[in-house]
Amino acid sequence: MKRLVMLLVLAATAAAAAAAAPGAERAVVRAVQKPDPQRRLALVIGNAAYPKQPLANPRLDAEAVASSLRGLGFEVVPLTDAGRIAMVRALEQFKQKLGGAGVGLVYFAGHGIQMDGQNYLIPVDADMENEDQIKFNTIRLDDVLDTLAQAGPPLKIVVLDACRNNPFQRTRGGSSGLAAVTQAPEGMLIAYSTAPGRVAQDGAPGENGLYTKHLLAALQEPGRSIEQVFKLTRARVAEASRGRQIPWESTSLTGELVLKPGPARSEKQEVAAFRSLKTGSRPARLDAGAAFRDCERCPEMVVLPAGAFRMGSPEAEPGRQPNEGPAREVRLPRAFAVGRFEVTFAEWEACLLDGGCDRWPDDRGFGRGRRPVIDVSWEDATRYAAWLSKHTGRTYRLLSEAEWEYAARAGSDAARPWGAGLGERQARCADCGRAEAAGTAPAGSYPRNKWDLADMLGNVWEWTADCYNPTLAGADAAARDTGDCAQRMLRGGSWLTAAKGVRAAARSQYPATRRAANVGFRVATSIDQGKGE
Repeated sequence: MKRLVMLLVLAATAAAAAAAAPGAERAVVRAVQKPDPQRRLALVIGNAAYPKQPLANPRLDAEAVASSLRGLGFEVVPLTDAGRIAMVRALEQFKQKLGGAGVGLVYFAGHGIQMDGQNYLIPVDADMENEDQIKFNTIRLDDVLDTLAQAGPPLKIVVLDACRNNPFQRTRGGSSGLAAVTQAPEGMLIAYSTAPGRVAQDGAPGENGLYTKHLLAALQEPGRSIEQVFKLTRARVAEASRGRQIPWESTSLTGELVLKPGPARSEKQEVAAFRSLKTGSRPARLDAGAAFRDCERCPEMVVLPAGAFRMGSPEAEPGRQPNEGPAREVRLPRAFAVGRFEVTFAEWEACLLDGGCDRWPDDRGFGRGRRPVIDVSWEDATRYAAWLSKHTGRTYRLLSEAEWEYAARAGSDAARPWGAGLGERQARCADCGRAEAAGTAPAGSYPRNKWDLADMLGNVWEWTADCYNPTLAGADAAARDTGDCAQRMLRGGSWLTAAKGVRAAARSQYPATRRAANVGFRVATSIDQGKGE
C-alpha cells in the first residue's frame, strides 16, 4: 500500500537590505531584487518508482499539478523519480531561483513517514528495508521548511498528502500518517491531505489520488483566496470519503493570494453545496421533551422545562466531597435545549470540514464516528459552540454547572437519576458493573434518564462554562465567570472514574487549555430566540 506525501509551498519573496560586514574597512553592498508579484515559480516532484514499494499515483499527480500550475501562470520545473541527491540539488536550485519571484511553489508526491514526531520525505533510492537509515537517506520536512525560511519569502504554503500504510512497517517510533507541525512558521500555511496521524485514501490506478483530484478542481475555482482553495478541498474530500478523510491546515498567513482571478461563489452557494452541513428549520413551537436538529450534522437537542431543583449533595450521600456543597435551591426560569448525547467525533468533523474547528482530536484508539469526541480542551469546546452558532444562526454554548446538574438529575433528588445505588450497566465507568475494555462507548450505549438524555453520567467528563470555584456558594443558574477561570468545571465522571465520582452532584476541575482521553462536552441552546421562532 502506499503513503503519498505532497508538499506544496507557495512563497512570496521580500527584498533584503544591503548590509556592511562588521569591522570591515569597506562595506559590501548587495543588490536588492524587488519581488514581482506576477512572477510564479514551481518545482514539481513526483516519486513513484520505488524498488520495493512502487506507487501508482505520484507521477500522474505531479503531471496534473504541473499542467494546472502552468495554466495559472507558473513557470514549472518538473522532477520525477528523484533520488536524494537530485532532490537536494533541486531544492537548492529552486531556492536560488526564488529571488525576485512573487510566488514560489514546491510540490512533492511520493512516500513519506513520521518517526519520533519528525516527518521525512522519501527519495526513490532510499533503503526501504533499513529503518536505521531513515534519518540519513531521506529528506527531513523541517529541512525543507528551514530552506524556505532562509530564502526569506514572507508567504509560504506547504501541503502534505500522506496515503496508506507506513513503508517501514516496524519502524521504532514510527506511526501512521504524518506528524502535525503544530505551529506554522511565520507567513506559512501547512495543509495535510488528512488529519495528522491519520492515513488518506489512495487513488485508483491510472487516476489521481482523492486529495489531489479535489485540490486540482479547487485550484480552478475563480476568485478564491488560497485559504478558500484549501477549505473547498477539505469539504469536497470529506464529503467524498463520507467523513473518513478530513484534510487539515495550520496557518500563520497574513498576505492574500488569489491564483485565479474572477468572481467567486457566494457564501450561500458554498453552504448549499454540502448537504452534510445544510441547516434545518427549527419548529416554531417547542414544548418540553421535543427534539430537533438545526442542521443535518448538528447535535440532536432535547427541550428541558423551566423549573427548580436542589443543587449539590446532602452531607450523608455516599461518596460526597466537600466541593459539592453547600447544597442550595436553584431555579431555571426558562426552558432550554440540551444535546441528547455528548458531541461526537462525527459532529466535530462537520465543524472541521467547514473551517470552524482547526484541530483533529486523537481518539486514542477507541474509535470515532458515534463515540464522544475526546482530546478536546475547554477552548476547543467553546470554539465548536461558536461555529455551531455561526453556522445555524442560533446561539449555542456550553452548559452552566447548574444547567448540567438539572439536566442530569431529570427531576430526581437521588445521587443518580436512576436511584441511589450504582445499578447494573447504567453507565460507563471504572467499576460500573461487569468489566469492559478501556475507553469510551458509542453515544447512547446506556439507558437514558427520564428527560431522554444519554450518558449524563460516565463515558466522558463534560466541560461546563463555569470558572473553577471550590464550593457551590453563590452558584445560580448562570455560569460563574468569577473564580479561577484558568480552570473550568467538569461534570459527570468518565470511563476512568470510580463509581463514587459518577453522581449527579460530583464536580471536578481541569485547566482550560488541557486535553485528556476521558474529557468531552455537550452543548445547550436557548429556544426562544433566532429565526423561525
